Amino acid sequence: MQREKLKCKNLHEYMRSLSPSVLDKLYNHPATCLAVFRELPVLAQNYVMRLLFLDQPLPQAAVTFWVKKDKQRDHDDCVSILMGLRLWHSQQLPEDSRVWSSTQPSKRT
Repeated sequence: MQREKLKCKNLHEYMRSLSPSVLDKLYNHPATCLAVFRELPVLAQNYVMRLLFLDQPLPQAAVTFWVKKDKQRDHDDCVSILMGLRLWHSQQLPEDSRVWSSTQPSKRT
């Protein structure tokens, strides 16, 4: 039996390489959630905390106002990380606005 080595540089890269179903199972464990949260950039942690207790999706336009124009690249990097880890999901609403959600539309009750 041949051992395969991980080719990931950090926790987030490893988590992004997992299938959505495996990620969903892992996110059901508080220790996994805490480890992932602690490894996020500070700006991404701030985004997670702001969306944590919202009952409805947040317009993407509102999120862009949270960041100064000179930090737009940091914002884009954080959004990419959050989406790659399946912590944020982008949705298109019928009224042609895009929103961020911390849960998938199919999992909403």
